[in-house]
Amino acid sequence: MKITSSMLKHTKETIISVDSDDLDSFIEEELGITYDFARANERANDSSHRFYVTGEDTCYDSDVNDWMSGKDSEPMGYTVLHGLVSKGLIPPGLYVIDVCW
Repeated sequence: MKITSSMLKHTKETIISVDSDDLDSFIEEELGITYDFARANERANDSSHRFYVTGEDTCYDSDVNDWMSGKDSEPMGYTVLHGLVSKGLIPPGLYVIDVCW
């Protein structure tokens, strides 16, 4: 393909696409914690939400610990994904969580 000045500038990204129900089920199976991504994050039906998670954001560690100990039953999506990455349950990366109920 010939690159011309009129080509659309873009980047390619690898994403990890997850259905919110599958995320909820994974959390329950792995951690024994009931979680509802759509409700906790006030997400509309047929919507997608992007999170870039490294697991290195230590400012979220206390929120993750509160959630995993039962002090916070519905933290925001990034906090949950950060906790899963920092515990080694999922790989770091760009997550797109799809909500369809």
